[in-house]
Amino acid sequence: MASAGVPDLVADRCYKFALIACGRVFLSGLGVQFAREYFCLSGEGELVETGLIEEEPYVAATMSFAQEHPASRALARFALLSADVAAVNGALRAGAEAGNLVIGPAALFLEPATAEGMARAEDLIAAHWLHRRRNGRNRGGNFGSSPL
Repeated sequence: MASAGVPDLVADRCYKFALIACGRVFLSGLGVQFAREYFCLSGEGELVETGLIEEEPYVAATMSFAQEHPASRALARFALLSADVAAVNGALRAGAEAGNLVIGPAALFLEPATAEGMARAEDLIAAHWLHRRRNGRNRGGNFGSSPL
């Protein structure tokens, strides 16, 4: 993308959010619940940005494209690289039922993560779930309805 004039930071963000969107579209229809929030972190794990995943422009663009091309083998292959797909696959292989799975918020590092940054990210996500439980919101939301 650099040769097309797209700055590296923009290309990296596009890649990461498109991967999340493709993974979640790929899993749609299984009954898996997804947190609607996303967190962007510095390499040291500092919270830089938060938002709703469906409102993030790269996710919205990818969702639109995926819905226009539901049988795309390329999108399906890309989706298989998703952390959400890997997590659901691991849980299903361990005997879980898809309808009982709840995927946490997407957490993206905007720069290479340090060990301390990884630990902070884990703490942030744990605090997010604790807050949701205390407020009676243990389930996420459905994400997309178009299978790849």
